[in-house]
Amino acid sequence: MKLVDKRTILFHSIGPTELSNFINIHCKFRILEVRTQEEFLKKSDPNLGTLKNSINIPIQEMDKGSFLHLNWHKTILVYCSHSHRSSIVSNYLCQNGFKKVYNLKGGLIQLADKSVLK
Repeated sequence: MKLVDKRTILFHSIGPTELSNFINIHCKFRILEVRTQEEFLKKSDPNLGTLKNSINIPIQEMDKGSFLHLNWHKTILVYCSHSHRSSIVSNYLCQNGFKKVYNLKGGLIQLADKSVLK
């Protein structure tokens, strides 16, 4: 896979300690989990949980256009377990016209505040 020039990255990152505040401030936004369906349904080991009110579109489904039903005017928070997949998807969404994309830096593994999980 080709490396991405840092100057072309258009999404924002928020840290795991900022997540609760981000959720409280942004009342109308979409939370997008890009892990596998097994991870989303908490059937994987380790079970890291799932953010409340999130929808699941696995990274493997992105190139099939499964993201097209998302409102590109809304703020979108993208996450996965370690932020490897979510940063790729965040960049992909920006390249496809989404303007308000945030990546959860470090992913669920770094999350200390478990109150945001369902």
